[in-house]
Amino acid sequence: MIKGVDVAKYQGNIDWAKAKASGVRFAILKAIDKSNKAEESFERNYQGCIANNIPVGVYNYSYATTKEKAEEDALAMLATIAGKEIKLKVWLDVEDNCQKVLGSYLIQIIKTYQSIIESAGFEFGVYTGLSFYKSFIKPFDTLNCAWWIARYPSTETMLIEQNPSESKKPDIGHQLFAWQYTSKGIIDGIPAKVDTNILYDTSAIPKNETGLTGNGLAQYAIGKLGTPYFYGMKMETLTNTKADTMHRLYPNTVTDAYIQKAKDKGLIGKICVDCSGLIGAYRRKQIGSSQLYQTASKRLDMSTIRDWAVGVVLWKKGHVGVYIGNGFCVEAKGINYGTIKSRVSDTNWTCGLTFDDLSYAYDTKIEAEGKQSNPYPVPTVTLRKGAKSDAVKWLQFELNEAGFDLVVDGDFGTKTQKAVIEYQQSCKIEVDGIVGKITRGKLLES
Repeated sequence: MIKGVDVAKYQGNIDWAKAKASGVRFAILKAIDKSNKAEESFERNYQGCIANNIPVGVYNYSYATTKEKAEEDALAMLATIAGKEIKLKVWLDVEDNCQKVLGSYLIQIIKTYQSIIESAGFEFGVYTGLSFYKSFIKPFDTLNCAWWIARYPSTETMLIEQNPSESKKPDIGHQLFAWQYTSKGIIDGIPAKVDTNILYDTSAIPKNETGLTGNGLAQYAIGKLGTPYFYGMKMETLTNTKADTMHRLYPNTVTDAYIQKAKDKGLIGKICVDCSGLIGAYRRKQIGSSQLYQTASKRLDMSTIRDWAVGVVLWKKGHVGVYIGNGFCVEAKGINYGTIKSRVSDTNWTCGLTFDDLSYAYDTKIEAEGKQSNPYPVPTVTLRKGAKSDAVKWLQFELNEAGFDLVVDGDFGTKTQKAVIEYQQSCKIEVDGIVGKITRGKLLES
C-alpha cells in the first residue's frame, strides 16, 4: 500500500527526509493560492521533495464559476510549474460551495482547465469529495480524466502505519488514482495534521525507492520480540471492540475461549500483532499470508537457505516468519507464544519469499521463480460455487499463485470454494466464498 500526502502552507516547514523515512512515498503540493500567485510553501516543498526523490503532483483549489476564470487559473498554474518535474499530474480541486449551483456548466469549466493543462504536456485529474462528486459532478459527468477522491471513514487522528477499512474505499464508477482517507494524518517530519492518501496508480513510483531492505525487516522483527499475538492485529492496540469484531468476522478462529485467553493474559490495551502483521508493519503494506505468497517477486526453495539474505520471508500455508540468519527466524507464532525467535528447522516452512519493494544483500545469487502470468482473461462477473467457465479458470490460477493447490478445470466446486474462503480470511475481507469486486481486487494486487 503506497501512502502519500497533499500539503499547503498550513503544514508548516516540512522535513521531507523524515517524512519519507516515515513512509511518505509521494506528495501533491498546493501550487497556487486564491490570487493565482505561487503558494508561499510551494517552492520550499517542491525542492524538499526533489532532494529526497519523492515524486510530486500539484493542485489548484478552484473557485472558478466561469470558463474564463478556469482559463485564467490554468495559465497561472502553468506559469508556476514551468520547468518543474511533475510526475503525479496537475489536479483541479473542485469542491467549493460557489460551484454547487453550476449544474452541467461545472463540467465545461473543468474541461476548459483540462484542455489548457494537457495542451502544455501535463497530465490532468480532478480532486473532489465523494459527496460532492455524487451530487454535483456525477449527474453531468462526461469527463475523461484521472480521479482523486476524498472520503474519511474515521474522525480520529491516524498514524501513517494505520490503514482505513477497504470497505470505505470510494466507489464512483471510475478507476481511482488515489483515495484521500484522512485529513488528520500524524507523520514524523510534518508539524501539523495532514491529508493522507493511498495511491492506486503506482506507475510514477519507483519500486526500489522505498528505502526498505531485507536487513531492515530482520532488525525490525528482532526489535519486536515479545510483542503479544492476537489474530488480525497489525501492530496496533487491542481493544474490546477490536476483539469482538474479530470474533464476529472469524468465529471459528477467534472463539469465545480465544478472547478469554487474551483477557487472562492481559492483552487488552496492549499493542499486538499477528504473523503477517509483523511484516506488514515494516513494509507499511498490510496483506495476509496468502497475498504475501501471491505478490512475492521470488519464491526461494528451502534447499537454498544457506545462501539467503536476511529478511527473506519464510512461508507456509497460513503462516509467515522473518529469516534473521544462521538458521533462525522471528515469527509471531500464536496467542500462546507471542513474537519469538525460533529455529527455522522447528517449523515445516515451504519456501522463502522476496519482494520488489525491499532490497537484499546476497553473497550468492539465487535462481528462483516469481508469480506466473495468468493466461485467462480477468472476469467482470461475480463467481460462486457451481459456476463453470474460463473465468473460473482465471480464479483457480490466481488462487494457485496465492499458495493453493487447485486443478485449473473451470469448475467452481467445493475445493475451489474452500480455497476462496481461506483466501478471504487471510486478506481480512468478508468471508462468503463468493468472488466479487473486492476479492477479485485482492487477487489482482501486485
